Amino acid sequence: MQPQLISLLGEVRAFSRKIQRAARMRTRQAGRMGDDVPTHATCLVKLFDDALVQSSGREQIICLAAAVELGVLRWHHLSHCAGTAGETSDRALRALYWATSTRWHRANASQRMPEPLRPRSPAGNPKLCEHCQTLRLDCRRYSPHAAMKGLHEIFGMNTEVGLRQQFRCEACDVLWVRRMPTHEPFATWSVVPAGTL
Repeated sequence: MQPQLISLLGEVRAFSRKIQRAARMRTRQAGRMGDDVPTHATCLVKLFDDALVQSSGREQIICLAAAVELGVLRWHHLSHCAGTAGETSDRALRALYWATSTRWHRANASQRMPEPLRPRSPAGNPKLCEHCQTLRLDCRRYSPHAAMKGLHEIFGMNTEVGLRQQFRCEACDVLWVRRMPTHEPFATWSVVPAGTL
């Protein structure tokens, strides 16, 4: 897979240079025409918006990686390309999407995230044991904690969504679902609200 990744990175750098040239040309043209001169970053974001909408498949993921390389990737870019990454069978392309997503999330981790919605009733907020609290904080790990027992071998399998499996914690009697998305190398854990199964 390494030769394919090296080839993809070459395509990403070439696309980055192409977009940068186009952004410089747009700012020069706007200055000549007497229009308000947009910043270079504003031009880059607009060009990437257009390129992501007009492209598909491999080109879309390459465009996405170029945007993160130049520091202009936005959340809507990532969410727009998630379906493409999930549908491809090219492991190198999926790895590029994952690396791009991870790089963007790490770069934006210092920014304040919006407050999560509060549950409407106290019943929607189950009391978690210490191990489940740890799992809630580290919800990307694969293994359940020792007090969790699997309820079904396979809860659901979908080639686009991935594998889902249910677990119940014997210490606090909370039901969890572990999802294994096809486009990510990690599992995700979430508490199942009471009365939804």
